[in-house]
Amino acid sequence: MRKIDWVPPRVYFRPEFKNCLHCESKLRRTHTAWEKKIVTRDGIIHAWSMAYACKNPDCAHAGVAYKSAEAEMLSMKHSSYGYDVLALVGKLRFKQHRTVAEVAEALNEQGIPTSERHAQNLYERYQILLSASLDDHVNKVLAETTEQNGGVILSMDGVQPEKGNETLYVLREVFSGTVLTAQNMKSGTAEELKTLIEPILMLGYPIVGIVSDGQNPYGWHLKHFCQMCLTSTVSTTI
Repeated sequence: MRKIDWVPPRVYFRPEFKNCLHCESKLRRTHTAWEKKIVTRDGIIHAWSMAYACKNPDCAHAGVAYKSAEAEMLSMKHSSYGYDVLALVGKLRFKQHRTVAEVAEALNEQGIPTSERHAQNLYERYQILLSASLDDHVNKVLAETTEQNGGVILSMDGVQPEKGNETLYVLREVFSGTVLTAQNMKSGTAEELKTLIEPILMLGYPIVGIVSDGQNPYGWHLKHFCQMCLTSTVSTTI
């Protein structure tokens, strides 16, 4: 009998916004923004991020591609491992001072297939993530995103490698998929999260949307601070 190879489940993601943030016309699916297999601590999935756009010919931002913030929260660009795996690698390497070989062994023991080379790459990506800052490149990306899309969409997520450990918070811009800043925090209080959000708000780019599922406290804090600090109206969809 011919052996059938296991195929990871497909998971499709669509934008959290159903209507154009500028003219409120219903968004229509246009193409696949990206698709890739992602290794998470819960298993491997084949993620598909579907792009939607406004088709209203009278809209100044017709054709702008909206993507799922949830999909963008799964992994870094050009990486096939989830943020939850990165957070675990950070804990093993920095907190427990394990070697790359020991990190690879620990990941495999937890059902996360990897090698020493991939473990080293994950360690380097974790360092890149934590070094994300509002440099000239990010400012250029935000300026271009604002020009093309009429503003930016913000999303924040917290990943905890294991209960009782520090949480890795990642703040990103959704249109471009750019990580704006990332930091490990012990408690994730409102005041701590404020230190992540305020520098973004001070740049002055118009925020046309904030992604929150209504249950996510990180999304609530993000929306709360934006509403407090911005003088312009913020359009939000939950």
